[in-house]
Amino acid sequence: ATANSNATAPFRLCRNSRGICGAGPAYCNALSTWTPFCHDCSVDSPNGCPTFGCDDCRADSQRCVGNRNGINPIDDAACDACAAGQTYWPCDVKGSEGCWCWDTALPRVEPSPPSGLPLAEDYAIHDADADAIGRGVCGRDDDQDVLFSPRAFELLAPRASPPFTYRGFCEAVDDYNSRHAEKAFLMGPRERRLDELAAFLGSASHDTDAFRTSREYLACGDRVERTLERRRELRGGGDDKIDDDEETEWYCMPCAPDHYDYTTQTCALSMLDNDQSYYGYCQPFTAPPDGCPCDYVKEVESSGPLEGRMRANDIFFGRGSIHLSHNFNYIRASTTMTGSEDTFCAQPELLATVESWAW
Repeated sequence: ATANSNATAPFRLCRNSRGICGAGPAYCNALSTWTPFCHDCSVDSPNGCPTFGCDDCRADSQRCVGNRNGINPIDDAACDACAAGQTYWPCDVKGSEGCWCWDTALPRVEPSPPSGLPLAEDYAIHDADADAIGRGVCGRDDDQDVLFSPRAFELLAPRASPPFTYRGFCEAVDDYNSRHAEKAFLMGPRERRLDELAAFLGSASHDTDAFRTSREYLACGDRVERTLERRRELRGGGDDKIDDDEETEWYCMPCAPDHYDYTTQTCALSMLDNDQSYYGYCQPFTAPPDGCPCDYVKEVESSGPLEGRMRANDIFFGRGSIHLSHNFNYIRASTTMTGSEDTFCAQPELLATVESWAW
């Protein structure tokens, strides 16, 4: 549905033309769309955003479920009895490794680990500009209350390249915070929030070579782009038509450290040479919902321009600001960020190309 036909949508958020959810004109306009995954849990649920624990999980639409994103995931069935008063495992597990109360009227998004800090007042009051993004965190250079300004980003990352843009970061903040009670960079006093922001940006800068690459160098630093042409027959109105469509694919040359030149971003010897298989970041025995389907891969061509290269979308190497890696992490991120297991499982390159998802 388009934004103009959004009157019957149960939630107030829209997905903008860049694929990101949010409220206000920056997100809801003639180019935006609505999907059930676009929601603000603090507004769209009478029970508020979910937190860990099931003591108050008694509404008709609520269910006590396990945390799929924990170090030791708990099955939903094991948490069923917690809302009825069960006091032993897993109901006695405190914090983010325990059960949580899901309002089934909303898409399922596991809560974040709790900090125990209150929500900053900025989140409630720093929203005067309807076109603003990055509520409570981003803003204008001349606003002294802004936590992270465009100028600060320019000073931090003067050589940053897409997908690492200031707008993408601010959209990612909105996207994440709309679905979590524990909000990024908005919990506790300003000094603590600045510390959290600095820690994140410092780690991200290290992983992305000062925000210059969204892909791990050794797995895909030496890469080439190919445009694939597809022809589709369009039938209608008694006339057959041909539609030419183009699709871009990236192909990577996996490399051992001894053979990679970080100055030229080239690999002297592919790890796929001599019909070898690349098996990084894949646990082939895992299947949804535990992991994206994957297998060991070989070079696309034994000779020619793609010799020694693999299709980027076949491998779950490190991508994005924190270099998310491995098929079992991609499927969790896909469900949490997009509402579907298939999004990043089918196209892991989205984490290296879509700005807010890369952040």
